Amino acid sequence: MDLTITIASYNSCQITRQALESIYRETRGIDYEVIVVDNASSDGSADMIASEFPWVRLIRSDRNLGFAAAHNEALAQSRGRFLLVLNSDVLFLDNLAGKMIGQFHEARTDVGVIGPRILNPDGSLAPSSRRRIFYSRPLVALSAVNQSFPFGRLLPMDQVRRYFGRLLGRVHDNFNPPAAAQEVEWIDGMCMMFRREVLEQTGLFDEQYYFDYENADMLIRVRDCGWRILFDPAISIIHLGGYSRRKVSRIIIESHRGQLIYFAKYRPDCLPMLRRLHLILFWLKIKLLQGLRPNRRRETIAILKETRKLIAEFDPHSVQGRKCIPRLGN
Repeated sequence: MDLTITIASYNSCQITRQALESIYRETRGIDYEVIVVDNASSDGSADMIASEFPWVRLIRSDRNLGFAAAHNEALAQSRGRFLLVLNSDVLFLDNLAGKMIGQFHEARTDVGVIGPRILNPDGSLAPSSRRRIFYSRPLVALSAVNQSFPFGRLLPMDQVRRYFGRLLGRVHDNFNPPAAAQEVEWIDGMCMMFRREVLEQTGLFDEQYYFDYENADMLIRVRDCGWRILFDPAISIIHLGGYSRRKVSRIIIESHRGQLIYFAKYRPDCLPMLRRLHLILFWLKIKLLQGLRPNRRRETIAILKETRKLIAEFDPHSVQGRKCIPRLGN
């Protein structure tokens, strides 16, 4: 089989329907299968998939496995020579899968992963790739601040790109996007296509991550094994946008847990500074929210307090190494 597409779904019935319709409509000329792991949805997602898309192989989980473990379960049953890991809120455009496989055939044989350009529903560019990943302390601090107080959403991105694109493009390709396919160090995890032999060599996703940072972890292991990562802006998808984050408030906790695990594994020198800064930022955010209609924000404040407790009590020595990562059989 040419391709296996894996999707993890959780309480996203309408979005998942649109994604599967786009796959069926836009995939041509290849032999493929789609495997969806439903993470114990309560909105009828699994029944919808079973009744409307009988060609999809559906795995009903009795609990929410998160992103990494759900995709691992699907990948373990895959038959494709190429493996496409996909979010449930992504729409295919213009024979996406066929073009990505074609790019593999044209690229160097050591290209192991390919990612497309990601578009927002209005056609604007979303963060899609990074040529270089920098971990200087100022950049880590700036990222932490933006994570708690996302000032980037308030800036007119067209003007930022126009006046500061060349400078900021050294940090993130979204500010100075490449015009042609090129090797990068990072692509967004919502749409990544792998050669099967890459995952046979590197292993699957690290299930210590529940949501967030599992793709960054995977791509480090891919590069460490000598494989190249290719970003192709001529191939595009539409991302309907942050659906899982809106549906599950506890994603805030799990996202920060993933960040701590990632830095404990790969940049332990930055971890103490990151934790101290997050503790300050969360304290400030909690105080601000308590002063703004606290009764209406009680649930959000409780989540922030639980996240702050997680950060304070996090033990980097509890993070396991690569031996814990599941393997993909032949």
